[in-house]
Amino acid sequence: MKILSFFIVFFISVSSNLTAEIPSYMIPGEQFEFKHTCSHYKNQLKLQNVQSVVQKRSYDVISYSIFMDWTNPLSRTTSTGDARYYWGYNKVKLVIDTVKTLSVVFDAIDILIDSVIDVSNNQKLEVLQIQDIFNVKFPNYKLKGDTAEIQIYYSYVGKSNRGFYLFDKGLYVEQGAPPKRDSIFTLERLAYTMSEPEDARYWVPCNDSPYDKAYVDMTVSVPKGFNVASNGTLLESHSDRDSTIFSFKSQYPMTTYLMVVNASKFSYHQSFYQKVSEVGVQIPIEYYVWEDDWTSDTTDGGAYNAEYAFRNVSKMMRTYSALYGEYPYEKYGMVAIQPFSFGGMEHQTMTSINRSWLRGWSETGIAHELAHQWLGDLITCATWFDIWINEGGATWSEAIWVESYTNKDSYYAYMNNVISRYYNNPVLHNLSIYGEPTNSIFSNPIYLLEYNKASWVYNMLREFLGDDVFFPALRAMLDNYKFTSIETVDFMNFFKENVPSDLIDYDAFFEQWILKAGHPIFDVHTSTYDIGDKFEIKIDIKQVQEGTNIPEVFITPIEFLVYKDSTTEPKILKMDKREQEFTFELDYRPDSIKVNTNKLICSVNSNLMSINSNEKNSKLNSAYPNPVELGGIVNFEFDNITFGKANIEVVDILGNVYFSKIEPNLQNSNYFFQLETSNYPKGNYFVKFNQNGSTQILKFVVVE
Repeated sequence: MKILSFFIVFFISVSSNLTAEIPSYMIPGEQFEFKHTCSHYKNQLKLQNVQSVVQKRSYDVISYSIFMDWTNPLSRTTSTGDARYYWGYNKVKLVIDTVKTLSVVFDAIDILIDSVIDVSNNQKLEVLQIQDIFNVKFPNYKLKGDTAEIQIYYSYVGKSNRGFYLFDKGLYVEQGAPPKRDSIFTLERLAYTMSEPEDARYWVPCNDSPYDKAYVDMTVSVPKGFNVASNGTLLESHSDRDSTIFSFKSQYPMTTYLMVVNASKFSYHQSFYQKVSEVGVQIPIEYYVWEDDWTSDTTDGGAYNAEYAFRNVSKMMRTYSALYGEYPYEKYGMVAIQPFSFGGMEHQTMTSINRSWLRGWSETGIAHELAHQWLGDLITCATWFDIWINEGGATWSEAIWVESYTNKDSYYAYMNNVISRYYNNPVLHNLSIYGEPTNSIFSNPIYLLEYNKASWVYNMLREFLGDDVFFPALRAMLDNYKFTSIETVDFMNFFKENVPSDLIDYDAFFEQWILKAGHPIFDVHTSTYDIGDKFEIKIDIKQVQEGTNIPEVFITPIEFLVYKDSTTEPKILKMDKREQEFTFELDYRPDSIKVNTNKLICSVNSNLMSINSNEKNSKLNSAYPNPVELGGIVNFEFDNITFGKANIEVVDILGNVYFSKIEPNLQNSNYFFQLETSNYPKGNYFVKFNQNGSTQILKFVVVE
């Protein structure tokens, strides 16, 4: 979906001449071999506690042919009252999808249905309009598979900006951002539509649900001097004395929330994207902006400069085409509008963006909306419960764009910035990505589930499958479901049926990350033992997360990073119990070991690494009292003490040393030790007692 206006974009500046080499896994081609053919699993229960929630009507729309006369709203000098009104018609072709039906129902709000005509015989049909829907009755029953074509004549009578938006020229919008801090006004009169999630019904009668995709023709009449940006190819524009009519045709089906019309005194600019899959074949990229916004001598954000802001769009298209499959549509375009309550909205082939993005600060936002042309438009959420497929995919794609011109470290940095916003909001830890009400999925902070947390679903699949498997599989999935709407179960089943993995249990993966809430919280302790010419590593790990809808056990791979001098060795282990112990051997004694949090949504409460022992009798006990209040005294007792020197150290879970002491002359008896905690922040701590190569460890917790 749209990037919300309060969605903070992690901005990384980009040079205008990006030349990153495309990795092998980005090269398009027949690299992915199916295990077997996968069909579209509608209504098939594969996720525990989830069934298909698509509520289909008795028909499927094949096409919409829409005409709207906007000459009245665009020629007036106000944007209220009857200055907003316009008329239009929608010719709807549909196929009956039930055994038989006598009537069909459509959505319409702030719309008066003037009449409905049966196109086949030009006869008027009976219409019953009740609040936000209207029922069209046929004279005889229609049977499953029958087609019908009706023409709906209507008048728009909405009084407020919802679905259809109208703004006066010279309207004050807001104060601009630094460094200019200028007052921002609309430069020309402006009208546009904005429909996600279910606001298409506010400007055109339709079946306003994301599962139902249809071909769309759009014709709009505007006052002479105005320009129109819409989906698909502009077939023609012709003018009479007072008005101009623009006619667009889309080659591929779309859902209603992806339809769009924008009208203002836009200037038109064009560039091209060279297909990665077909030498010499170009896709036009169309830009609609107010003339004064097209270019500027400054690129520091002090002025609107669309030419600069859009400079890398063709490179983005190349990056995503190489990864996701060739760009699937006849064109791409962007139209800059303001006021606009969002950052951007991925209308099919014609993205609407907030004019503020033309200042050049929002490149990852531009990348986000472009990525939606695959993840959101080519495949679309069948219900709003499945919106994570769209928004998680596009948010993850922001990091993919950053990686394409930098490196994998920048990708990880970006993804960690994205997930930190989820970590830092505890309210979200008890909510699942799936199942939030439609009216709250784009509200703050709920949107962080569908955008930020869901982006890590893609990241985790990528990391644990590996690029050479994941990207070809993603391309295959997009091709398999192209131009359709899918549910979460479809997404899961494709990977489950076609991408076998020893590491990922897909049933568990999608249930725990999409249907359930929270994330694993680990207590980890690692020990190293000398065993002849090798070293045995023992990792004790416990999941301690709690909550009503939070899995007691996350079944997941975990990658541990083993550090030695300047080298790093990964060890991937699979956790499927609340508490587990992992043991493996190395040829060297590691400097430290830690959980790789670049690959897994998780928190690590105690991650005490590099506890080196020559013997297997190291102890991990609790101090007393435990927990200890801030500023209190904590007591420790170590047994089996031998004669000689010992080293005592207090560290936190990150290995930071808070106390260090050497006892030079201990006797053969227990050793008692007291610690005052007034200078210790709340958290988990460990006291390490090392003598003659053997280490005992006591844990204590400081609370407020």
